Amino acid sequence: MKKILVMMAVVMALPTFAVAGDGPWFDMVNCQMCKHMAAEPGFMENVGWENHVLENGWMMVTVVEEDFKDKFAAVHSNMEAEGAKIMGGAEAHLCNFCTSYMDVMKSGKVQTQDFETIGGKIALMTSSDPAVAMQLKKIAKTTIHEMKKMEAAHTESK
Repeated sequence: MKKILVMMAVVMALPTFAVAGDGPWFDMVNCQMCKHMAAEPGFMENVGWENHVLENGWMMVTVVEEDFKDKFAAVHSNMEAEGAKIMGGAEAHLCNFCTSYMDVMKSGKVQTQDFETIGGKIALMTSSDPAVAMQLKKIAKTTIHEMKKMEAAHTESK
């Protein structure tokens, strides 16, 4: 579940963004996973992300400001606990990002690797199953697209 925070951290830039016809991809207000990040003041200003499509999945790089690492760890812990409940079958209201992520993880066909770095984390989600690898790539591509939209909106609002 460690990778849940890293995956969810993507959603912090603005409250909601929609993928046409699918409702919000990210929802910082109503999603039971995302709300943990929204509740931590300064999260967006102190955490940064990159997402990359891999041949067989997805990689996320998270960078955390040094003086924010304890708060990042606390949010991570809260999200791990929430994610464990959901993976265990608890019902939850999730945004499309979290729903997609949880669904692919429930397949049992995702290999994960997490690496602690000096400045944050690297999470790899891959699969030898072509259909699952395609799902991971779709999540990554949509996340990259939605992050670009958020960055543009954030830049315009300044």
